[in-house]
Amino acid sequence: MMLGALLLVISGASIASGSTLAHELFEEENWSTCRIECARHLQSASDAEIRLLHAICGLRLGLEATDQLHALCEDGATPPRIQAWAHYELGRALWLSGKTAMAFAHLKQSFLTADDIKLHQRAGCTLDLVVKEKPALLNTAPGLESLLLTSRKMWDRALRREGQKPAKQKKGILTAPARGMITLYQAQIAPAIGSRCSLHPSCSHYASEALQKHGVVGLGAIGDRFIREPSVVSAQDKPIIINGHGKYADPLSDHVNWMKP
Repeated sequence: MMLGALLLVISGASIASGSTLAHELFEEENWSTCRIECARHLQSASDAEIRLLHAICGLRLGLEATDQLHALCEDGATPPRIQAWAHYELGRALWLSGKTAMAFAHLKQSFLTADDIKLHQRAGCTLDLVVKEKPALLNTAPGLESLLLTSRKMWDRALRREGQKPAKQKKGILTAPARGMITLYQAQIAPAIGSRCSLHPSCSHYASEALQKHGVVGLGAIGDRFIREPSVVSAQDKPIIINGHGKYADPLSDHVNWMKP
């Protein structure tokens, strides 16, 4: 929630009316719907901040989004504040995936260039954890250690806790067969047959998110999606364009009220 709020603050009055909903959804951590809204907005305009939100939502949903973040980091037209956020998110994603040296470069860039104090602190805190894993990385950046030492005074306990790698979730044995089938489909079958699903997110990504968030209960949401797909397509509600293909938005968040206590 904090990151969404911070993005709203740094965006200020420059946010276009068409992108306000995306920021509200991001602040609510409604990743699926926010990603769809970002995709809708990007059909008519290439907005760096919306591209950033779209990529971050992808990361939060467990999707591949590092290419999008890398493009923002390398694009000379990207506003510096957005570029600093992109470096931070990309660096953290690389660190969590075990690519420590690559993560160091992006987190260092964010730490050194961020003009937003909260982002500066976040980048520094994560960077500090990275160099604790690989102290030799400091040899490539003279003076960085002293900057981190000075910055540590500003990191409270909450920020340090937030910067830690999240504990690995235990994946229930009951959902293992379903997760295995999804992984096989996404890795081997989907690339061969192309984009066939009429809904967004696709059924396989919908299923993966349902299992990740709700465990074995998510199997009910998966079955519900397969049953509903023909009627959603027939209704032609929430049409969007994804990678040049016409689809219909149907995020998991629209259909999980029955799971809440």
